[in-house]
Amino acid sequence: MFIWFDLPDGVRMPEFVQSSIKKHVAIVPGNEFMVDSTKPCQSIRMNFSAASMENIEKGIQILGELTYQFCK
Repeated sequence: MFIWFDLPDGVRMPEFVQSSIKKHVAIVPGNEFMVDSTKPCQSIRMNFSAASMENIEKGIQILGELTYQFCK
């Protein structure tokens, strides 16, 4: 149902999440699943239970492109 991603160190999570939402890819920052959600976390969760295979592939492509942009 879910894919858990560990992003490279240095990726600014709030900006990354907002950028993915602007591209219509909804993700949840990993710190939302921690006991102390204020601690930094370089992980995200993506739900694929209701998405088509085509949309999953598009979403992964977009996340890959964003990760590349944020790591430059």
